[in-house]
Amino acid sequence: MNKLRWIEIHEFRNVVPETSLRFSEGFNVLLGRNGTGKTNLLHLISMALRLDFEAVADEAFEVEFEIAGPENSKLVARVRNRRVESEAQQELFSPQNSPPNSPPASYDFCFELRVGLSDGRELEIRSSTQEGVKVLVAGDEPKGLPGFRMVLNPTALMSFFFELLRQKVDLGGTVPLVIMGLFHAPYRFDEGLNAFHAMHGVGDSVLSSPHRAWLEINRPKAKATSSEVTPGLGVRSSYLPSNLYMTIVSAPPRPAGKALLRKAATSLGFKSVEWQKRLQQRESLSHGGVRETYAEFEFGCALHDGGFVLDDQLSFGEKRLLAFLYYLETAKGCAIVDELANGLHYDWIQSALDWLEDRQAFLTSQNSLLLDFLPITSAEGATEMFIRCEHVEDRKWCWKNFTDNEGSEFYRDLSVGVEHVSQILRTRGLW
Repeated sequence: MNKLRWIEIHEFRNVVPETSLRFSEGFNVLLGRNGTGKTNLLHLISMALRLDFEAVADEAFEVEFEIAGPENSKLVARVRNRRVESEAQQELFSPQNSPPNSPPASYDFCFELRVGLSDGRELEIRSSTQEGVKVLVAGDEPKGLPGFRMVLNPTALMSFFFELLRQKVDLGGTVPLVIMGLFHAPYRFDEGLNAFHAMHGVGDSVLSSPHRAWLEINRPKAKATSSEVTPGLGVRSSYLPSNLYMTIVSAPPRPAGKALLRKAATSLGFKSVEWQKRLQQRESLSHGGVRETYAEFEFGCALHDGGFVLDDQLSFGEKRLLAFLYYLETAKGCAIVDELANGLHYDWIQSALDWLEDRQAFLTSQNSLLLDFLPITSAEGATEMFIRCEHVEDRKWCWKNFTDNEGSEFYRDLSVGVEHVSQILRTRGLW
């Protein structure tokens, strides 16, 4: 799975320019008061890991970052969105006389990607709204792609690599694994119930699908393999259980992953948890196949006394825990979680952290319980784990890693065994 190693923020919203952050391969915990930009940092991390900056297409920004992929593959990116105005616009709509309904500014979206290939060479991609796309493979002449306009997101990038292969650009035999890993990168798991509603295809968060979740399956009469059938997804593909891709070609969708359902039943105290769907429409296709449309995805929970409840009858905390398990099931890479402890009993907080141990995770919390459960075993671990988010002059956001000295002093106090993590952070003015 891909991991974010570092990010340099030259310009982004209210962040102090030239901010540089490095990230641990395990837990990365954002500390700070309300309003210091922690959720904005989580959004930026998610956009970087997904290589998708569509959400900030109308904002000026410039960032650099490195993503490490499987088998030593990596991607280094520099992404910039710069406001561009004509001389007439600058004169007519200067800050002194700009009317409230002035026309929107245009932006020049540029990016440079350096991708390590399997044979050790490096592929460089340069793209600009104004200048188009150029490709450079180490040792070769730069190659322009006239008329090719590239959008930066995982699907477009994959299509671009296939276009390079079609044009016989030597990529070392395969699409780099770090590019494949972009499809598993997560969205932010929010601090409320947006992720829960997104499971059902409603809501307006970045996680949500269209207003009604649906799944369309084209089923040929003859038995098909997974490569012969491509389902149409009305929900984000990253928000459907991964085993759906393997089952929809030969049978209606089966319940979500067994591990998810077992964890949900055990944690929530039910006899079992089932993933349910309703066949909304079935129609024959001209080639002899069948199209089936499923709607109203939901989880049903069986009680030990024979009763049954649907997920919309669960409590706030139960809904968040169920949504979190679903999030981990469908986002196979890193985890980006805002206020994980919100609404959860301390036993569930401990379980949630245990489930995250194999991943790189980015967390925020104003709840001391989550901080007190963090596995901190060394001064170096503390230094790598914590990121401080603060206000500075003019309420700008200052984001920075712990210094070596802060990590050492924190761990020295923790080793005494008298104070909890949260107490030490507060006493030292670090949280």
